[in-house]
Amino acid sequence: MKTIHYITGLLTIAASTLLVSCGVDDYAVPDAALSGTVKDAITGNPLITEQPNGFQVRNEELSWSDNPRQEHFWGKADGTYKNTKMFPGHYRISLVNGPFVPPAPQEVDLKSGQTATLDFTVTPYVTITDFNVVKSGSDEVTVTFKVSKNAGTIKDYRIFATDQTPLVGINYFDSKYSNIKIGDDEIAAISLTDADLGQTITATRNNYKSGKYWIRVGVCCNESGGRYNLTEVKEIAF
Repeated sequence: MKTIHYITGLLTIAASTLLVSCGVDDYAVPDAALSGTVKDAITGNPLITEQPNGFQVRNEELSWSDNPRQEHFWGKADGTYKNTKMFPGHYRISLVNGPFVPPAPQEVDLKSGQTATLDFTVTPYVTITDFNVVKSGSDEVTVTFKVSKNAGTIKDYRIFATDQTPLVGINYFDSKYSNIKIGDDEIAAISLTDADLGQTITATRNNYKSGKYWIRVGVCCNESGGRYNLTEVKEIAF
């Protein structure tokens, strides 16, 4: 009988534990949304970037704590951003980890079931103009462009090319179409200095075969954390 009483006691404790663990979750549902557009201060257009690795939106819920935890989500390639799963509350919103001078944070109230809009204007570290791509041989393309520096220290440029997707960039490129061979070395990033600013830069790449390709240029500054200011994408066919 003692054994039966002991087992019955264990079952009672286990049942009590299950009841406690299955209590009602009364936390608010994250049904507030935040969206916006990041505008390029130089061109006046939405910032050209990529997703992911273009820029991040940092949100800190001030209504929850005086020392809030930082949460982040990625912006989109067209310079917009949106998060539909946020808790209602008062937030400080910052743009970080992008190829631009970080703008001043903004504060916003998010309400249940509603979308708040918060736009930013940023100064990109560089502006790339006069970008053009032409076939210059049976398997060769020539890329030309100019660079203007808006802030920071100029570092290098890269050609991004692929025959796989129009989403070409640091995340999607083929080295055989993008890099240049110097002797036995394959070079991806080509150094730039202030002497190159405002000058026409010419880059030639080969190994192109029959098919369709997407090409763009990226320019990096030391202050950008390895992220590139980008041109629009050009399409070319062989």
